[in-house]
Amino acid sequence: MTEYHFDYEVVHCPLCDSSSFSLFETTVNRGITLHNWICKRCGLVFLSPRMDVESVEKFYRSKYRVHDIERDKPIQWVVEKEETRALYQIDLLEDWIGKVPHRLLDIGASSGRLLHIATQKFNCVSVGIEPGDNYRAYASQNFKLYLNIESLIAASEKQFDVITMSHVLEHLDEPIKFLSTLRKYVLQEDGVLFIEVPNLYGHSCFEPAHLYAFTDKTLSMMLRMAGFDILKVKMHSAPRDFGWRNISILARLSSRSRIKYPRQFVFPPYIKFQRSVGLSGTRHWYGYLFSQTKKFLTMYDS
Repeated sequence: MTEYHFDYEVVHCPLCDSSSFSLFETTVNRGITLHNWICKRCGLVFLSPRMDVESVEKFYRSKYRVHDIERDKPIQWVVEKEETRALYQIDLLEDWIGKVPHRLLDIGASSGRLLHIATQKFNCVSVGIEPGDNYRAYASQNFKLYLNIESLIAASEKQFDVITMSHVLEHLDEPIKFLSTLRKYVLQEDGVLFIEVPNLYGHSCFEPAHLYAFTDKTLSMMLRMAGFDILKVKMHSAPRDFGWRNISILARLSSRSRIKYPRQFVFPPYIKFQRSVGLSGTRHWYGYLFSQTKKFLTMYDS
C-alpha cells in the first residue's frame, strides 16, 4: 500500500451533505493509520483522508487481492470461503423474494461462486461485474463478466430482475451515485436489489479499502436517498452460528417523487458503546441465546 496515498479529504458527508463531523475512531491496519469520522447529522461513519478515485480504481484492478490475501489469483481456500457465504446468501435471497429470478447480476463477483450457485439453483441468466483483472478472468471461464458498471451499460445488456452486491458498497467512493445508476439503467422496474455489508456494531470494519462502516439505519438511509424502498433487513454472522458481523438488506425501486436528506438523533458516545459491546461478543451471545430460545418456544407452541 506504500504506493497509494491517503490524502483525499472528505469535506461533506456523502449521505446527508453535512459538514459537521467528529472523529469516531483512529486505528492502524496493515501499517496505515486510518481516521474514521461520524456525521453528527445522520450518523454515517466514513474514512477520511482516503485514496482518490483514480487510485481506488487502480488499486482494485491489480492490488486489492494481493493486499487482502497476499495472492493475485483465486486459491482454493478463498473459493471455498466465497462458496460458503454465497450458499447462505442465495438461500436468504430465495426466502425473501419468493420467486425464481430470470436475470441476475452480481456486482463484485470475485471468483464467481455466487453466479455458479444462482445458476444451478434458479437456472437463470447470470452476469457479473468484477474490477480485479485476474479474478474476472477466472470467473469469465463460465460467465459473462464486465470490468465495471459503465462497460455493462455500454454493452446494452438487458435489465436484471435481481442484483446482488456482497461486501461491495463499503468500497465505493460515491455509493449513492452508483445505486442511482443501478436504479435508472440496470434494475428492472419490478426487480430487487440485495446488498450485504459489514456491520459497524459487530465487525472490525476499519480497513484501508473500506470507505464506509454502516449500521442498519445508515444503510437504509443511503438506499432511500438513492431511490429505493426497504423490504427486508437482517443482521447476522453467517456462515457462523451467532453474531451481527454483517447486514443483509433487500430493496426495490421507490415510487416516491421527493427524497429529503436523512436525519436521526446522533450521540457518538452511544454508537461507540454499541460498537464496543458488539465487538466484545457480549451482544453476540445474547443474540444467539435469544434466537435459540425463540426457536424452542416456537417448537413448543406448535
